[in-house]
Amino acid sequence: MKNAGIISLVSVFMLVLLVLPASAGIRTDFNTELIYRYMKGHDAPATFDLPGVELSPQITLTGESGDIMTLAFQIFAGGTMHDAMKDMHYGNAYLLIPTGLGKPTFKIGQQIIPFGNLAEYDTHSQIMQTLYAKSLGLRIDSGLSVYGMAGKYDYWAMVGNGNGPGFMDNDHNKVISGRIARTYSINTTDLRLGLSALHGNLPHYMPGEDVYQDMMGMPMKELTEAKSRYALDLEVSNGPLLVRGEIVGGKNDLRNGSNPVLKGDAIGYYAEVRYALNDRWEVMGKYDYWRPYAPIDEITTSTGLGLQYAINKNLQLQLAVERFENKNISGVPEHRDMATLQIGASF
Repeated sequence: MKNAGIISLVSVFMLVLLVLPASAGIRTDFNTELIYRYMKGHDAPATFDLPGVELSPQITLTGESGDIMTLAFQIFAGGTMHDAMKDMHYGNAYLLIPTGLGKPTFKIGQQIIPFGNLAEYDTHSQIMQTLYAKSLGLRIDSGLSVYGMAGKYDYWAMVGNGNGPGFMDNDHNKVISGRIARTYSINTTDLRLGLSALHGNLPHYMPGEDVYQDMMGMPMKELTEAKSRYALDLEVSNGPLLVRGEIVGGKNDLRNGSNPVLKGDAIGYYAEVRYALNDRWEVMGKYDYWRPYAPIDEITTSTGLGLQYAINKNLQLQLAVERFENKNISGVPEHRDMATLQIGASF
């Protein structure tokens, strides 16, 4: 049942509100983001549209010793994004429950999967995307997670449904994921390293037809794909330079019902470089590689160069040119070139 989980979150929040002492307070925050995008591919007509309007209300119950509970939403209020593409970007809706300073925080509801770069880097408003659409097939899932610090290490752990935002667990599948990370400071350089693991059934897309090459891309519903994933991610920052990367490995087990279809090793990596020329201008580049069923030689890659200009703190202009390559994959173009101009407004 779609949206039943959101109704449950609101009900719990209202019950807590009713039993709070008179000394408790309420803090509210409301943000809006609009993304306008012009896209031109060599095999598609040019389009200029409004992919999404996002409303982000947040209500926090506060007490004498700090925050008690936060209810946060990321609402898709309108736009041309739909189906799998929309689910990749929109749908956060969760309760955040801290248990005290230096203690774990619980998150219940629709949230970003804490795997690899996704745990700390929200790709939602970025014009170029990381590897998650190919390696996981989901960005937001429904479930329960806990995060916090243990000594010098940050940690995240989550149990999710594997069906994406807005859906209850109708197949009794659970996806388990976790990540630990630590930051090392060397002179003026900060190096952050993370280790992640994930196991469970997640959506399967035909290679070469992930949602960033094809805005109409949809999971193949008749198939299930058991995925085991392991990742090493890093982030290096030194003044205006930022380098981000991820190496992902694991296994895929594709089935049609109970019938095995294909097994193989999943191998991929992602690299991103950003350099701030000044307070307004930033250049960026990225490359990713994904081979879902090694030793089968079906490979997808994408290469991109981009430029970002901050008109002000609420208005950003991004331009990217990307090439998507599909090697030894039948039924899809060998390559697709795409130019994208994006204006992001937040207030």
